Amino acid sequence: MLHGRQFPPQIYYEGSPQAVISESLLIGAFYIKSLSITCTPALQEPISNELGKVILSLPKLERLILKQVANRYWRDNSTPISPTFRLDVDSKLPPSLRILSLANFTFDEEQAISWARCITECDIQHLRLDGYLQISVLLKALTGSVPGLKSFASRVISEPDVLRSHGDFLAILDCFLQSITNLECFTSNDIPKEVLTSVIRHHGNHLRQLRFRQTSSMASILPRSEGKICLFSLEEIVQLSNGLAQVERLGLDLFFKDPTPYDYLEALARFPSLKYLELNTPNFCAVPSLGESIIKEAFHVEREQCA
Repeated sequence: MLHGRQFPPQIYYEGSPQAVISESLLIGAFYIKSLSITCTPALQEPISNELGKVILSLPKLERLILKQVANRYWRDNSTPISPTFRLDVDSKLPPSLRILSLANFTFDEEQAISWARCITECDIQHLRLDGYLQISVLLKALTGSVPGLKSFASRVISEPDVLRSHGDFLAILDCFLQSITNLECFTSNDIPKEVLTSVIRHHGNHLRQLRFRQTSSMASILPRSEGKICLFSLEEIVQLSNGLAQVERLGLDLFFKDPTPYDYLEALARFPSLKYLELNTPNFCAVPSLGESIIKEAFHVEREQCA
């Protein structure tokens, strides 16, 4: 029995959708703050609709993560299924929602517009969108809908050459980034590095955190025999440091097979506000590509030169 000063527990759920829709007590439950739901295999429409009813009924939901296992939502090579649940004309996401992550769902134009409308009515601060190139449909609909966004992360599952030649995607992403007023954190996975030009142009003066990773496309970018090739040229690293003067946390994939050249470390040390640095070692690299003492020396020398 609850006494006068006691409050119901706050529930943070992570698991399958079946457990959510099978419990009628969850409908309208004001103590549920976070839902993280992984759909595997892809949901059939009756189940997805029931899941949608539960989610839309939660008045205090602050964090919603919906994910399908990659490649599970393709019936064949060209036909994706719908999002996890449909949003009707009168649908409303919980107004308390601040964090939204959608992974490996697809959106037709109608549903993209519906999701954008519902998201506009919330004060979303942190947004993550992962999926195939079709995620651009939702990005286009969302442009102008989340001007107050503080954090944006995205991963696109595609062959690098296909994605790089798909100019429409990068143009749509550029317009989306331009529509955000004061982005503080940007995370990019498997998106061509040209996106960083947009990040600098629209948010270089206020971005605090940048993580740029190339994971699935690494093998096609770098032949294993060419250990001196890097994803970024030395000049590009310097341009990043000049254009992102407020960045305090930086994560980059450089892809050196051999130890990272000293001049690259010096260039990384040029970021004037940098406090935390993450450099990822390629999977094919048998030994660490960086030595702690070398990093400290490079940063120490650069700081002395800037003093």
